[in-house]
Amino acid sequence: MALKKEEVIEEKTETAEEMPVSKKVVDDSQGIEVNDPMDLRPTELPLVIKLPADASKAQIAFAKTLNSYAYKNPTKWAEKKNDKVLGNGVVIKGLITQLKELKNAPDPIEGNIKINKSAI
Repeated sequence: MALKKEEVIEEKTETAEEMPVSKKVVDDSQGIEVNDPMDLRPTELPLVIKLPADASKAQIAFAKTLNSYAYKNPTKWAEKKNDKVLGNGVVIKGLITQLKELKNAPDPIEGNIKINKSAI
């Protein structure tokens, strides 16, 4: 059984703005499509939390952590993202509430800061 000539078809993926053009090899005899796994794998996952432009640096840092947490632990994320009220009326703040509270948090100190312990 001889194989017929293979065609290379360039196809745009669903997220053409973010992903490069993938190359698909089609075998004419049986219609088998072969894709390169590195072309199919997204380089960036869509963000679970998208912040507004005026977000504080603390919110940006915490949102990055929450985005990775949501993908790594989806069941825990679903449990912890919203506030919970216990039977005795105590409210446990969820992760989204904690993120909102960081709106007016001071910016972190950047750079190398040394504290002179002898002066304390």
